[in-house]
Amino acid sequence: MVNKRRKTTKKIAKQKIVVEHPGRVKHYMMEKYGKKAFQPDGDLKMNYLNQAEKSTKNKSLKEALGLAKVFEKWSNRRRKK
Repeated sequence: MVNKRRKTTKKIAKQKIVVEHPGRVKHYMMEKYGKKAFQPDGDLKMNYLNQAEKSTKNKSLKEALGLAKVFEKWSNRRRKK
């Protein structure tokens, strides 16, 4: 019997990239923009995430920033309920 490995989707692969390096996006945002990129409770501001995603040329960092935007939207939905 042949073992078949389950294929991972792009979404799972992207999540693994971010989870492998926790805090990478926040560290990058602090280096590039400083404290002004963060809200008082420590969350990232969406307009700075958008600016960073447009300005960076590193592909994996772009994916991490895009996924951070998705996670931020998910957390906002939970807060509203």
